[in-house]
Amino acid sequence: MKASCPACGGSTACGDPTGLRKDEQRILELANVDMEELIRMTQIREPLWLPSLNNSSFSVVLNEEEYLRKFPSDFALRTTAQKSEGSLAVAAVRMSPIKLAEILLDVDQWSTVFACIVARATMVEILSTGVGGTRNGAMQVMNAEFQVLSPAVRTRESPFVRYCKDYGGGILAVVDFSPDSLHPSALGRCRRRPSGCLIKEMSNGYSEVK
Repeated sequence: MKASCPACGGSTACGDPTGLRKDEQRILELANVDMEELIRMTQIREPLWLPSLNNSSFSVVLNEEEYLRKFPSDFALRTTAQKSEGSLAVAAVRMSPIKLAEILLDVDQWSTVFACIVARATMVEILSTGVGGTRNGAMQVMNAEFQVLSPAVRTRESPFVRYCKDYGGGILAVVDFSPDSLHPSALGRCRRRPSGCLIKEMSNGYSEVK
């Protein structure tokens, strides 16, 4: 069977397998809005983030009601029957922000490093490799199957856009989000609201990641 492009019905060689290029400016605007949401979420504490009440490896979890109050969206109105999850952790990693960003943007390295939560991942389309030879502005469409290492929990497959932004001063951020136009039928099963990490360079060769 010959693969076809979901955007136009023709060959995948058409260069727009996701149909996002025709609305690239809108996707970039959405990426920047979601990036700012991610940054704000890393700066807010209670009541947005509450202490975990179970034995989770994450010390704080997302307060869904407070999240919807601070970050209202049309999507929230359509997911009342779905379960929402969110958590926050902070760690020091012996690696530069740029190197960490490269791992996150390389689907093979990312799925290998995070094999405990990523069952498999594929690169669907690269919308931008970055500006001026850097990873600032890099944006790509990925598809991943996320897992919890327990036979009682099913894997979750999700298509999403990953966007990288360099804020200068040794600070990088990478955000994932699922625009409505990206395979809307799949989004009904699992959708990634703005999530990712803020990476800050430290003076000792480590990076703070949250």
